[in-house]
Amino acid sequence: MLHIAADPDELGELYARCIRCLYLHYRNEKDVGARSDTEWAASIVGYHAEEDWYELSGTPRFRFRSYGEMIESRGMKYADFDFTLSFAGRYDALLELEDGSVVLTKCLGRTNESSPKLHQWGLHGYAFALEHPRTMKLDSIKIQTLGVLEFKMTPTGGGKHQVTPSRLSLLERQTERFANWMRVVARLLAARTPPALSCPVCAKL
Repeated sequence: MLHIAADPDELGELYARCIRCLYLHYRNEKDVGARSDTEWAASIVGYHAEEDWYELSGTPRFRFRSYGEMIESRGMKYADFDFTLSFAGRYDALLELEDGSVVLTKCLGRTNESSPKLHQWGLHGYAFALEHPRTMKLDSIKIQTLGVLEFKMTPTGGGKHQVTPSRLSLLERQTERFANWMRVVARLLAARTPPALSCPVCAKL
């Protein structure tokens, strides 16, 4: 049975960009320019981790609970495809709201009105890994909500910037839609040949 361990951010980004790139990246180990800014996020969030509560316009007060931890999920079996898929990667940050609920967030250093939708499946993948860890030695963490946390970078002179949280966009969990999307991805990756459609990146490979 074929098994693939996918980074949730890369999986979501590549699926949105080009399904042929997605296939070539995971099945043929081709460099298709998949990006991840988790290291940047960890350094920024780590700077604010000891701060207390934040209150941004239109959202509940929150504080940072953890950030940048490596996680891996148990495998999801698709017997009809003879295929197993798991998630492995570093999530950006977990926030805790005043009511005790936990928000899994993607941290960005840029403002993009479409950001929440672009990152929804990657966030769902990390949420699955946190709730279904590969090893029983790790406690599962129940994720109530997903979100995209944007940071404002203000120049302070000498090439330095002050970085502060500026907007938190909350997303509802869509467990059924995510399961359906994962089945589509599993069918794609389990295929013996890549999709015919290509983009300017994979057309050169």
